[in-house]
Amino acid sequence: MACSDEKHDRLSNLSDDLICHILSFLSTKECYRTCVLSTRWESICTKIPNLHFQLPKISDPVLSKEEFQSLNLAVLRRNENIKKLMLDREKGCQPHDIHMWVSKASVNCALLRRTENIRKLRLESEKGCQPNDVHMWVSKALDLKVQELDLDLFLHEKILLPLRLSTCESLVVLKLRGRIQPTFNSSFHVYLPSLKILYLRETVRYSMFDDGKEYDLNNFLSGCPHLEELLLGETFALPINTSFHLLKRLFLCLYMPTSAKCCPLQINAPSLEVLSLVDYSLAPRKYDFTNLSNLDEAAIFISKRADSNNLYTVMKGLSNVKSLALGSKTFHVSFINIFLY
Repeated sequence: MACSDEKHDRLSNLSDDLICHILSFLSTKECYRTCVLSTRWESICTKIPNLHFQLPKISDPVLSKEEFQSLNLAVLRRNENIKKLMLDREKGCQPHDIHMWVSKASVNCALLRRTENIRKLRLESEKGCQPNDVHMWVSKALDLKVQELDLDLFLHEKILLPLRLSTCESLVVLKLRGRIQPTFNSSFHVYLPSLKILYLRETVRYSMFDDGKEYDLNNFLSGCPHLEELLLGETFALPINTSFHLLKRLFLCLYMPTSAKCCPLQINAPSLEVLSLVDYSLAPRKYDFTNLSNLDEAAIFISKRADSNNLYTVMKGLSNVKSLALGSKTFHVSFINIFLY
């Protein structure tokens, strides 16, 4: 049996689909390391459904002198024309620049040359790439009928996503965090018929910082008719209206850093099952919870003391909830006023 095992490569006998499924449990970087096994594995890597790239941070350790020299030598041996990229440290290119260049090249190789559709693309970077890089990668992902797009990006400049993202029919999950500018402007048409999960964290805050104005989130949300899960971790000045008939899970983490009047929050979701509301705003906010008859779990934390009228409205909207968790400051008011109603 031992002799037989040595003569036969059982892994190579597996189908491409099965090997691709096994590789899907590895990181994208680890998957592409298997390309050294054979040309067959190189072809299989182009079919991996989920792509996850984490570009280096500026604060990441730079390449050592030995690593830099080895990389430089390997690249020069591969193609003499690469000299035009000025990889020589003496010409002003630092080891970290090489690290960043290699990381971006790996994304280009795995994504831009790909012809197979992808299920998921996740990009993470803190000042490790340029906005035009992200625009190009996202545009290619849309060409490949991406179903899940997850961007966690904090760059030197804001990132403008392709306009056709707002009408992507294949997108089921969209998660954006950082200095990213989606299509919030009311002048643009938004229609994402397949979108079921939407996460927005710090995107509106950065739009206020970069452009000096807040974009209308309600216009964006109105183009997501089949949304089932929504997470907003943002700073809002405009009113927020989350009225969705199919919404099942809603997670809100709101913050208004000034003592100016906060925008009202309206929730109208007859299918809602889970609600989490954390509001760190420095001014009180008006809440309007209606049509929450199917609510199973709710967790409410409001740091700014609410008046009794607003508190009564909140409790009335949550009257059908089965499990309720309340923050210590949420009901820091006189309950005598509530019982007068």
